[in-house]
Amino acid sequence: MIKKSGIILIFVLLGALLSSCAVGKNSPEAEFIFRYAENQAEDFPTTLAGEYFAQQVYERTDGRIQIIVYPDEALGDERAVIEQMQFGGIDFSRLNLSPLAELDSRFYLLQLPYLYDSGEHMWRVLDSELGEKYLDMVQDLGLYGLSWVDAGARSFYARTPIYTLEDMAGMRTRVQENRLMERLTESLGAIPQRLRYGMVLSALQTGEIDSAENNIPSYLSMGHYLIAKYFLEDEHTRIPEMMVMSQVTMDKLSEADRAIIYQAAKEAGLYQRKLWLEYEESAREMLVKRGCTMISFSKEAKAAFIQAVSNVYDEFAADEAETIQKIRDMGDAH
Repeated sequence: MIKKSGIILIFVLLGALLSSCAVGKNSPEAEFIFRYAENQAEDFPTTLAGEYFAQQVYERTDGRIQIIVYPDEALGDERAVIEQMQFGGIDFSRLNLSPLAELDSRFYLLQLPYLYDSGEHMWRVLDSELGEKYLDMVQDLGLYGLSWVDAGARSFYARTPIYTLEDMAGMRTRVQENRLMERLTESLGAIPQRLRYGMVLSALQTGEIDSAENNIPSYLSMGHYLIAKYFLEDEHTRIPEMMVMSQVTMDKLSEADRAIIYQAAKEAGLYQRKLWLEYEESAREMLVKRGCTMISFSKEAKAAFIQAVSNVYDEFAADEAETIQKIRDMGDAH
């Protein structure tokens, strides 16, 4: 578990109380007022799903439980949010598996490069008993996995075109704070650069980095397309995200209220999937209109990329051959 910092806690709680970025207002009749951390903007599908979740819980508890959503990293980045959730400073969040994998290496498996044939394939996995098993794993980190959230496919984008593996050579590429993503990027010949999500645009502008990788909606919403106009749709990884709850918060609630929260979270996850697909298609159309080049991933390039990252499987999932085969058996060709 991450070492606690009293100074961080003080600033976080003050930020939570004073921030004008929170979505919603405190309700004087509420028995519980909880905080929900989100690093995306107010109009992003994950934030809207958080709001939907909060509204469902409020209505189904007759206003006894109010959840206030704080978007735009108002309560800190995802690593800081995990720490705060572990001691109850934040009650709910939507978390990417990358920072969770840094704390529990079992989560690397679901992020392996080119593991899924498509989004439909990934959802067959996450909606199965295997997906429930991974939701349960976060209890070891003092959290409760409530539901899965879509984050689409991550692809590379750059200031110059990427068509082949050779084009990746020497590119300073921003990656998430995650060892697997560093190794994946190195295997492709690029130079990984760990940067906080909110720093990527300025790093592209100054030339500190040449490229980055993310999903299409994030590429648009964060303005990265303004500098890095070439988007290679290689879909090297799909990193699912979780809606989670602090164990400290869970322990405050009755079984009935827990059941309401679980059901509302499942419904919010399904709602978010629908929003995501609509948002992704709209984002793609907007990027093309704004002059971005969306580069299709050729069969030859894909084969070369897959071969190049084979060592990532050896390093991060050497003992997981059976689980990997289960996932592949759920693929589009089966």
